[in-house]
Amino acid sequence: MRILEIEAIKDTICRSEDLLQGNNPIVLDAETVKTTNCYAYSLGIMYNGMKGRYFIPGFTECLPYYGESTEELMGKIVIDLQNLGISFRKLELEEEKNLQENEYLVKVFYTPPNKELPTGDFHFIRQDRDTGIWFHKMGWYRQPDIVQSDPGYEGPIPGSEPSNITSNGKDGFSYVYDSVAYLAIKEN
Repeated sequence: MRILEIEAIKDTICRSEDLLQGNNPIVLDAETVKTTNCYAYSLGIMYNGMKGRYFIPGFTECLPYYGESTEELMGKIVIDLQNLGISFRKLELEEEKNLQENEYLVKVFYTPPNKELPTGDFHFIRQDRDTGIWFHKMGWYRQPDIVQSDPGYEGPIPGSEPSNITSNGKDGFSYVYDSVAYLAIKEN
C-alpha cells in the first residue's frame, strides 16, 4: 500500500465521541457504509477511497488473509496498527481491563474455516468508554449498531459485551465466532 494512501486513511480516523450520538452509533453516508467493515469501523476509520480493496487484517502490507489461526489474525492486526501509527496494548481475555487515559477497548473474534467461510472469518466490536456500550458494524452494507442478537434469537442485553457471536445461516448451518483478545487503543 502506498504511504500516501496510509496517510489518507489515518486522516479519516474518528474519535469515540464522533462515532456515537447519544447511545446510538452515527449513520454513515452511503459510500462509507459500502467501504467500511467491522475492522475499519472498530478503529474509527471512515476512509472510502479504497475501491475494490477492503480492510482485511494485513491490508496495510497487502498481505492475504488465510484465516488459518488466531495467531495469523493477531499478527496481521499488529502490522496494520503499527503501519497506521495507532498506539495499542494487547490484553488477554482474562486480564483486567484497566484503561489508560484516552484508551478504548476493541474485542477481536475469530471463527475457523467452515462450509460457509472457507477462509474463516473475524469480527471486531468496540466499547464506548463513557457509557460501556459495545457497538459494531456488521458486514459491508449495514449501518453500525449496538451489539445485540438478531431478531428471533435470544442473546445478551443490547449493548452488553458478548463472549462469543453465533451466526445462523438461512439453511440452518451455524458457526461461532470465539473471543480472541482485547486491544486497548489510544486515541490521538
